[in-house]
Amino acid sequence: MTDADLEEITSAANENLLKKDISVQEISNRSVEDVITFLYELAVKEYEEKIKDVPEEVINEFEKAISLRVIDNYWMEQINTLDHLREGIYLRSYGQSDPLREYTMEGFQLFDQMLQRVDKDISIFLLKAEIKKNVERKEVSKKKITNDGKDAAKKKPAKSSKVGRNDPCPCGSGKKYKQCCGK
Repeated sequence: MTDADLEEITSAANENLLKKDISVQEISNRSVEDVITFLYELAVKEYEEKIKDVPEEVINEFEKAISLRVIDNYWMEQINTLDHLREGIYLRSYGQSDPLREYTMEGFQLFDQMLQRVDKDISIFLLKAEIKKNVERKEVSKKKITNDGKDAAKKKPAKSSKVGRNDPCPCGSGKKYKQCCGK
């Protein structure tokens, strides 16, 4: 690896993965696999340090919320990209290519690229985000709706005899059946 590669690796790791900055000297004498392992272990150590005092259910909810948001964003982008691809894929037939096969191949490539971007963004968001406890909880108002049983009686027509559409409603409202319970 060249010095420019090492600089790029350290700046990317310091920007996206780690809170503690690493220097070029820490990774300069390592092989590519050792650098990957070193950065991975540092990132995992920092993430475990961040979540050590947080309850398991909060961690699971936190990870799920971030994952779903990232997946949702990229999936909507994927649908738009595939739509644009579908609009122009017929032009491949002029180049003696099968448009269906080309669409399938490019669709798989786009899907693989999307999965890689999803994994990358989820990792970055999980490492960068902070988990804070929400101490204030808003109480849901529990209004009691009382109707003295009027709605229950109104919505239950008599099942014992067949009621015609223009007959008075059996619930006792005084309306025609088609205007009351027969809707």
